[in-house]
Amino acid sequence: MAERIEFEMSPEELLSHGSLKAELIRVLSQTIKDAGLDRLFTDGTRVSCSTVDLSVEPDVVFMSWEASPIGESIESKPAAQPSRFIELDGDQDWVTEIMSDSSVTKDI
Repeated sequence: MAERIEFEMSPEELLSHGSLKAELIRVLSQTIKDAGLDRLFTDGTRVSCSTVDLSVEPDVVFMSWEASPIGESIESKPAAQPSRFIELDGDQDWVTEIMSDSSVTKDI
């Protein structure tokens, strides 16, 4: 059972966080597309792993459908709309959180 819940309410710093994240997403998105790989997700993507009681919303998430079949990795779905997904549950290929001054003590 989780013993700690933390919320980061401060805005992202434009130059050291926002622009870095935008560039990372631009490069990764093009690289993934060129390689014929699968999906890149950004802000607001809920990633959970029930085996370690973890639930986070990182800056960037990459998930290969081959490595994590959709039926096993994306589990939280509104019942009324089975093709719309709200959460990635399980192992992901890449999860990135860009650190900032306000998140150093929280994220380490």
